[in-house]
Amino acid sequence: MIWPGEKISTLEDGQAKISGPGGFQIRMREKTTLRRADIMAWSLETGLAGFRFETNATDTAVNVLITPWARVECRTGLVILKVAPFIARIAVLKGTADVTGPGGVRRSLSAKEECAAAPTALSHVYETTDDLYFAWYWDKP
Repeated sequence: MIWPGEKISTLEDGQAKISGPGGFQIRMREKTTLRRADIMAWSLETGLAGFRFETNATDTAVNVLITPWARVECRTGLVILKVAPFIARIAVLKGTADVTGPGGVRRSLSAKEECAAAPTALSHVYETTDDLYFAWYWDKP
């Protein structure tokens, strides 16, 4: 169990895979810090992490992912977050997600779309770039 308020960090060459009920999974890359914000929420403080939520079509639970400058809400799918100094990127590889950025600006992302959030703005939606696929589909030997 990872309780609300607890943090998980990977070091310079570390990776982590966390599995939970219903097909839920998190994959953390090197130099990543993740905090369990609440029972249905995760906060990525730094680094690169992928989140897979698999639930049935009747499930109304909303999963929340938090970056320093954006809040992401999704029900099912595969979402990648990357937090670097002064920017956060949010990509949906599968499913859909709603992103709220500074000033309450909202964007809806579908599969293979992403946007970026900075302290004062949320970008328009654009096609997902390959480097965020790396977070989910590649493992270091």
